Amino acid sequence: MYNTNHILYIYNEKDWKIKKEFRNTLEEIHKDIQDSLTRRNKKFELLIGIGKSVKGYHGLKDSFKDSKAALEYIGLIREATGEKTKSIVDCAKLGFFQIFTNINDKEELRQYIPYSVIKLNKQDKKRNSELISTLECYLSNKQSIRKTSELMNVHPRTVSYRLSKIVDLTGIEFDNSAEILAVRNGIIILKILEQL
Repeated sequence: MYNTNHILYIYNEKDWKIKKEFRNTLEEIHKDIQDSLTRRNKKFELLIGIGKSVKGYHGLKDSFKDSKAALEYIGLIREATGEKTKSIVDCAKLGFFQIFTNINDKEELRQYIPYSVIKLNKQDKKRNSELISTLECYLSNKQSIRKTSELMNVHPRTVSYRLSKIVDLTGIEFDNSAEILAVRNGIIILKILEQL
């Protein structure tokens, strides 16, 4: 079934012996269609959301809802994984993202953001300082100042200065994996809030 901007494809899992085989087929289909759009100078991007497996037709509505949610948050998923061109999202692999996609109340979501991220966000808005983007890039690149400076197109000393400012403002401990996980999740939630 399709209309101008959605295609719904239902498949029988029994027809696919290995899920990876199905995923590879989807990637080939995606590449063929996207290449065709590019050759025709069309400015469209094909995105594929995979819903959960269901038994019987009565569960198709839930599966469609899951695939739609995966597509709605593809931008955030790209940010979190660092894969800027990711075009296929399986709702079964969203993990903790599913928790946050089901919360539509901004105040409820806000409670999952660590105070350190809130403080940095306020500082960024007040001084246009790019602390959160620097922190996010630094954490996404194995805490490499060199890689962060390359990707942000700034001098390594600028990155070092910003990281020092982040530590001064928040007391973040970069070797504390639990704290860093909370900070990374907080940045993602902040982006979800900006989209609501």
